[in-house]
Amino acid sequence: MKSSFQDISDNPLVVLKPKFLIFVAFLKSIPIAFFLGLFGGIGVLMVTLIASGQPTVGGTADSTTTMMFVVGAIGFFLLGVILSTWYRRTSLAHIEYRIFPNRIEYFEGLFTVEQKTVKFVDVSEIYLRKGVLQKRFNLGSIFLMTKGFMLPMIGSRGSLGGMILRDIENPDAVYQRLKQLKDAEKT
Repeated sequence: MKSSFQDISDNPLVVLKPKFLIFVAFLKSIPIAFFLGLFGGIGVLMVTLIASGQPTVGGTADSTTTMMFVVGAIGFFLLGVILSTWYRRTSLAHIEYRIFPNRIEYFEGLFTVEQKTVKFVDVSEIYLRKGVLQKRFNLGSIFLMTKGFMLPMIGSRGSLGGMILRDIENPDAVYQRLKQLKDAEKT
C-alpha cells in the first residue's frame, strides 16, 4: 500500500555514498589509538605492579614491568586502530545522499538515525573542496550553504543550516550537476 505522504514519481535522480579509504581511516584512527595505547599501557603496568607486589610509587621498574607496559601499549594501540577503522567503515556504509530535482536528502544511521533535507531554493552557495588525499583518489567534499550554515567542529559529521557531502567520487561532475539543479530551482 502506497503511503499518502510519498509521491510515487518522487524518485531520486542519483544516490551517492561516501567512499571508504582504508589509508584515510587508518590516519584518522591514530590520535584515538595513541591515547588508548598510552592509557592501556599504563593500566597494564599498574596491574602488573600490583599483582607482583612491587611498589607503585618511587620504585624502579625492572625489565618485566617495562615489557608489560610496552606490550599493553602496543596491544591497546592496535585495538584502537582496528575498532576506529571498523567504526568508520561501518558508519560510511550507512550514509546516503539522495539528490532530487529540488532538494538533497541525507540519511545516516549506524546507532542513531539521522535524516536531513536541504532544498535547492534555500541554498545560497555551493562549493567543492578536494584535500590532498581526496585529489589522489578523485574524491571531494561538496558544501551546500544555506542561511544558517556553520562549518562543523572537528570530528563532527553534520553542519548547522546546510549540508556537506563528504568523500564523494567524481566530485567535479557532481558539483556541476548540483549547480545546474540549484540554478534551475531559482528560476
